[in-house]
Amino acid sequence: MNTRISDLFDMYDGELPPLNETAPLDARAVGEITAEKIHSCGGAEKKRPGRRLLRTALIAAAVVVLLAAAAFAKVPSVITDQREAVAAANAELDKLRGLGVINADFTIEYGKCTAKLENDGRLFSVFSRKLDPFYLIGYNAGKYYGNIEIDNITGRILSFNITAKADEGRKPLFSVSNGNDGTWDFYDNFGDIFDPSLTLNGFCQKLCDYWGFSGFTLVCASAGNSPDAEDYPADGNWLLSDHGTGQTRRTTVKFYGDQAGEVQYIEVSCFADGASILAGFAHSQG
Repeated sequence: MNTRISDLFDMYDGELPPLNETAPLDARAVGEITAEKIHSCGGAEKKRPGRRLLRTALIAAAVVVLLAAAAFAKVPSVITDQREAVAAANAELDKLRGLGVINADFTIEYGKCTAKLENDGRLFSVFSRKLDPFYLIGYNAGKYYGNIEIDNITGRILSFNITAKADEGRKPLFSVSNGNDGTWDFYDNFGDIFDPSLTLNGFCQKLCDYWGFSGFTLVCASAGNSPDAEDYPADGNWLLSDHGTGQTRRTTVKFYGDQAGEVQYIEVSCFADGASILAGFAHSQG
């Protein structure tokens, strides 16, 4: 049966609930709100020449309410619990591998990881980026450990950190004294995480393919991971594994299609147990 918008308001009577953010879209609620709009027209129904105006006002009000209802409707979550978050993380890691973003082969096991719901972005209120609810998953999968943020609405990775422990017997990149007659050995085994021939430009393009962005601009790079590290121009032809002259290189990237005015970060680091990469919005600088 075909029902016109104007017919909706003759179908229901009685006390009607208000339309709010948690209520489902209800024709009775639409009728109530539209009736209020009609009554505010001030007696147009008493004048026959005004019937056309009344009908126009009624239909217009219906459209306004329907549009408002769509705006108020609560967006359903794709991910509703920890188990689903871990399953989504593994599925998205497979996508990253398929796109050539990473080659690290591991699986996050539910029950052997942490999955914390960050529910409304208040944790990151210091940042200007708007965040939907997401799960922060911490994992230790043998050779690989780190954390991944999974958006509850899209099911996609917001950011990821992967550290690969160096294989036993691997020669360290450099060593420093630990102050106790021993040394800390730092490693650059980035090939355990991604293709060592991958350039910075190539990596950013693969992230565009994953996140659905149309392009990117390299904003700057910096040595180290402290707030006072000096910025310098970034070169897209650098190998992604090029950590500069220090332990860490961070590159700031603006992606086209990302939130207006926001940037993301790529960090490659040499740690005492192995190489590490972080990509996305969440890092030591925000």
